[in-house]
Amino acid sequence: MGSYIFADCPFDIHFLKGESNYKDFYSAEDEKNISTITVCDYNDISVVAYGVEYFPEKDYRFFRSQKNHTSIMLANDDWTNIKICRGINGEYSEELMTTAVYSKLCEKNTLLMHASFVDFNGDGVIFTGPSGIGKTTQAQLWGKYLGATIVNGDKVFVRDFGDEAYAYGTPWRGSSEYCVNKKSSLKGIVVLSQSKNNSIKKLDFSEAIQWVLPHIFMHHWDEKCVSEVLSTFENVLKEVPVWHLACRPDEEAVMIAKEQIFNNG
Repeated sequence: MGSYIFADCPFDIHFLKGESNYKDFYSAEDEKNISTITVCDYNDISVVAYGVEYFPEKDYRFFRSQKNHTSIMLANDDWTNIKICRGINGEYSEELMTTAVYSKLCEKNTLLMHASFVDFNGDGVIFTGPSGIGKTTQAQLWGKYLGATIVNGDKVFVRDFGDEAYAYGTPWRGSSEYCVNKKSSLKGIVVLSQSKNNSIKKLDFSEAIQWVLPHIFMHHWDEKCVSEVLSTFENVLKEVPVWHLACRPDEEAVMIAKEQIFNNG
């Protein structure tokens, strides 16, 4: 028994064959899980009759992985009961697992961001921006010059608690090597752009929406989830300062960002 904990929320994940990819997120504590996810083979949930195959579950939504077309997912409307099937290569889609977990977490005031995340003395800083802009590079520079811990270089959960937001590591890291199960009180979101000169500007609310929203994963498959994410996003921006850092990949960029976030936030 036990649970896999994402953003402080317990999930009951059963791997009918093979091993879990999320051992660092496992808790032996017997929690009241918010969702049950079963990873199985296609023939575990399908039925054959008269030369056709079908799924006996009623009112389940169907998802298919783009990267692994034979890996599919069935989910009920409230995301409490989910089945993820391995493809013919024996592997299940991590994208489907991320979709399953995030679709349930959205009702817990949680965002999934395309970002890197560092913990600096117990406080969290997130770097976001387009792919290739230097998110992981900035995280590495904070590690080099400030001794910060790089928690994740690609995907970060942000959960709103009404008067404070926390950043959480996730088991999904993309091409990044960094994947730590850790949470930190979120002190700043930094949107990056590349420049020959280092400069930083605090964004007002409307500017922050324009700069940050493109890097929030949206539930295009579920109208209710979209509404919940947008509400959480608005609340997070009211609680957490957002900065635009135009920078070079050097120590000065680290120091001016640190000064603004922790002394002028």
